[in-house]
Amino acid sequence: GGQDDYQAGFTDPSGTSWIVRYTDESSNNGPSVPRTWLVAIGPSGATLSATPLGNGTSSDGASLDVFDAVPDGGGGFYLGARFYYNGDHVFAGHYALAGGSPTWEDYTYDPGGGRRLTAQRIAADSTGDVYVFAEDNDQSYSNSLRNARLIKYTPPGGAAWSAVVDFGAADEADGLAVDATGYIYVSGLADFGVGQAQIYVQKFDATGALVWSNSYAGDDAGSRGAALAWNAADGNLYLGTGGQRLHAFRIDPATGALLAFTATLSGSSGSDYTASDVKVDSVGNVWVAGQLSVGGGTRAVLERLEPANLNSVAGCPVSRDTGLDDGGGTNSDHYIPRVRVGLTDTDEAVLSWGAMADCGSANSGESDLWVARWA
Repeated sequence: GGQDDYQAGFTDPSGTSWIVRYTDESSNNGPSVPRTWLVAIGPSGATLSATPLGNGTSSDGASLDVFDAVPDGGGGFYLGARFYYNGDHVFAGHYALAGGSPTWEDYTYDPGGGRRLTAQRIAADSTGDVYVFAEDNDQSYSNSLRNARLIKYTPPGGAAWSAVVDFGAADEADGLAVDATGYIYVSGLADFGVGQAQIYVQKFDATGALVWSNSYAGDDAGSRGAALAWNAADGNLYLGTGGQRLHAFRIDPATGALLAFTATLSGSSGSDYTASDVKVDSVGNVWVAGQLSVGGGTRAVLERLEPANLNSVAGCPVSRDTGLDDGGGTNSDHYIPRVRVGLTDTDEAVLSWGAMADCGSANSGESDLWVARWA
């Protein structure tokens, strides 16, 4: 019940999906009762558990808007969020999967100037240091004054340093990846003076020094979303983005050079795709997840691209599904654009997203969590 407006999650190798979701239960339970939940959904789709996250700050009237959750590989996970308490703060934390108890939490970082920060992505390196990629707005949330900010944490301590990504106006924080040697990569969209959003990727070392910065022309109609992943198998970066189609890029992490790309995963003129996640499976298939706006509504979308097709503009998808809704038709739901895809140890894909009902429906103002699995 209520408005499950913010959710993020991941799938472990066994196929269990772990979803962190913030819900405002005022719709069904009288007074507003904000709560952050940790939900486990098994491989068959059954809900295994749903427990309040062990975070006193988000349970006692403050708002914890969840944006990203990633596993630590050892029975816990990292959480990135926007924490509202006397202003907006970037939030980072680590929790146990068993019971959702916190190992550490931090919402004390403040760049000054009354800035409003949202932790869009979170990741950790092999030493346990944590990185958050946040959007940094002024009090008015003006796009013209927005930039992005990479923040390093040394748990259980606070922020060690931050680096600003600023191309002049409307900079988005979309992707974050850390490689095996501790280099950090960030991606997003920015207006480079060409009249439409283009993609940027930057590489930083562990001290916060910029190693390289590169921009890439995306969709002809302007790019939407710039999800990022580092693949240990081949050592390359993979980027998913949208526009009139979904696109996938392979990027050299040493130089930022574009190694391969495809521009024809799906779509046509007038389509509106936003990419929000990208993964590479054990045999090199690239999975791009996001949302498709069509016919006045939006749908979750997932596409898989074989590595042989990620070499030219002639690439094509092996599988795709652009009809993921509740069966009520194209306009039945408005999907929250944080669609996530996880891969099991047998390369099955699990997609999760939040769906809010149309304003004209009987359940107006309420939303649901959706999870779908493919062999």
